[in-house]
Amino acid sequence: YKGVPVLIAAAAPLAVDVVIAGAGPMREEWRALAERQSGPARFSFPGEVDDHELRALLVACDMFVLPSVTRAEAFGYAQLEAMACGKPVISTALATGVPWVNASGLVVPVADADALRGAIARLAADPALAARLGALGEARARAEFSMTAMGDRFVAVCHELALGRAKADETRL
Repeated sequence: YKGVPVLIAAAAPLAVDVVIAGAGPMREEWRALAERQSGPARFSFPGEVDDHELRALLVACDMFVLPSVTRAEAFGYAQLEAMACGKPVISTALATGVPWVNASGLVVPVADADALRGAIARLAADPALAARLGALGEARARAEFSMTAMGDRFVAVCHELALGRAKADETRL
């Protein structure tokens, strides 16, 4: 469901370095697919990375791509981590929370390698746009997804539920 084959097809013709971290069951198949691609893109598959290595990869990258292709990608937490590092995000228009989380980045149609390629090329060619989207994403991550913001919203929902229940109890009396 991660859409890595779409990312490989999209990136292969571009002069970009693509790092696909993780040690899932598809890793070797994706590595073989990347090796069969012709084009200037360079692919690396470092395997499982710890939190420190992940942060280093996110800080070093120019952009983050979440090419997911199924509703199994409900939220896309990894894109939020990239946003918190000030990186522009490209994700897909899944009918899930993924595009909502990435409201500050680029969103392309699901499983559309050409559209994904265009978005990657656009950010690679326009560092000012990439920086602007990265800054917007970082601000969104801090404003909407910080522990404080999420805690405040949770408390507000609890209050709304409690008030609703109290009003329902008053109606029954």
